[in-house]
Amino acid sequence: MRLKWLIANAIIVASGIVYGQNYRMPMDLPLNLSGSFGELRPNHFHTGLDIRTQGRTGQKVFSVDNGYLQRVSVSPTGYGNMLYISHPNGQTSCYGHLESFAPPLDSIIRQLQYNAKSFRIDHIFKTGAIKIGKGQLIAYSGNTGSSGGPHLHFEIRDTESEHALDPAAFGFQANDKRKPTITAIKLYPMPGEGLINGKSTPLILPISDKGGYYKLSVSVWGKIAIGFSAVDYVDGNTAKCAYTRAELKDENGSIFKYNTSQIAFDESRYINANIDYAELMTSGKQFIYTFKANEINNLSNVEYVKNNGILNIDEEKFFNYALHVYDSKGNRAEALIALKGEKKDIAPVEKKEPEHLIRCNLNQEINFEDLHLEFPAGTVYNDLDLELAKGPKSAFLSPVYTIHNTKVPLAKNYFLHLPMPEVKDISKVYLAAINSKGVKSGGYKVTPYRSTVVAAVNTFGRFALTQDNTAPSVQPINFVSGKNYAGTKSISFRIGDGESGIDTYEGAIDGEWALFELDGKTRTIRYTFDKSRLQKGKKHTLEINVTDNCGNTKSYKAGFIW
Repeated sequence: MRLKWLIANAIIVASGIVYGQNYRMPMDLPLNLSGSFGELRPNHFHTGLDIRTQGRTGQKVFSVDNGYLQRVSVSPTGYGNMLYISHPNGQTSCYGHLESFAPPLDSIIRQLQYNAKSFRIDHIFKTGAIKIGKGQLIAYSGNTGSSGGPHLHFEIRDTESEHALDPAAFGFQANDKRKPTITAIKLYPMPGEGLINGKSTPLILPISDKGGYYKLSVSVWGKIAIGFSAVDYVDGNTAKCAYTRAELKDENGSIFKYNTSQIAFDESRYINANIDYAELMTSGKQFIYTFKANEINNLSNVEYVKNNGILNIDEEKFFNYALHVYDSKGNRAEALIALKGEKKDIAPVEKKEPEHLIRCNLNQEINFEDLHLEFPAGTVYNDLDLELAKGPKSAFLSPVYTIHNTKVPLAKNYFLHLPMPEVKDISKVYLAAINSKGVKSGGYKVTPYRSTVVAAVNTFGRFALTQDNTAPSVQPINFVSGKNYAGTKSISFRIGDGESGIDTYEGAIDGEWALFELDGKTRTIRYTFDKSRLQKGKKHTLEINVTDNCGNTKSYKAGFIW
């Protein structure tokens, strides 16, 4: 599968051919982008095109080719409402953040939800069971899931590997004659082995746009590495898009090659091994490394790195490098980087014995006072001397524990074991994330284990045990008990929980499960009156039950006429 990926990748890049010209556009609107394929997003790449829908929902969405319905997923987060259509050419088109599905798909999907008694579904259809025609109306655009505004998220995937493919290679391209913009270069001296302007600290070199051509010069000595920040803009659009390829070269050829013509979902989190994560967390600036900075780094998009990308400046002369950055149209920006070798003494790094060393490729357990930590192999990208601290108990059920810092990314969850707190009901206890102001800012479920409670955690930071004895809230938005809702399309409620967070919710009408759709952004649940399941002109009873992660439940009961 890996070989197939590399061959396909090489063909697209080398030839510059645009495939799949028989595809139609997914909407009868201009291809105006608010997001592009390959953008660096938090913990992942963006795997499709975000197509603007003129600032509103409800635009018609069409299948780009003949095929069959492969899958539907409905979720209050992520892609929201999403359809997957497989095509005879071995590709799958995907349509996300949909407001609703077009007939007859809407009734099929609604029945799946009623069968499962769940708003959230992820259903795979039998191959060929539901045929879809090219240009068939399949849905209406929306703003569901984790969308930041009305748009259509559109993807092309390889059906067999499920890798996301750059839609630009298949004809989905906006007009673009503009070169990418290289916004900054960052130089990194290797600790104890390199200097930049006589110092052992990294240096950011801002650069201004000069038509896609840049030239920089700086004094260095020893072992140095380079990072860069770049964006791309398409014609007539102010949205920041992604570059698709980058290459760092010297006079002997390539040092680093990067390509996002395809993206493997199971590799996406390795983006954190290839960017300056600490800089991103500190300043919000995003630099991609042209060198191997981490041991755990399984990202296929980094095609080539010579000598781990480390540059050895060992002579008093100029060492010249060229950074080329390309967009999907082949437009190229270039930065010429001249590193002037000036010999200086490099102070060695003082080595200290690590107190709590985590090996990136080993399963490990660490004890610190009454805290026990389990790290599966591959949790951290590099071997790490873990910094640990224990604060006072304060207002919580446990001391506040500091587990390293949030500037270091994680590739997977680790496990925290804390002493079992002395409480009447352990089910009401959860692990709270504590921000810099000492305030709870999120939480994790805990499970009793012998004399401890254990939580799976996906970040470093500050944590403490606390308890949640408060039931969630249910607030009517457009509903009044006893009112006649004849002629009304839907009723809505806002649900919330300020402690451990909502675990489940369920709505029923006349004692039967009813489909309440959840908007994860606004915590709004909505029931759309369904004449096929609800008798008109009658009095009805409504019940909504919301349960948080500590088992506290809020019940809302009322009557209405429809």
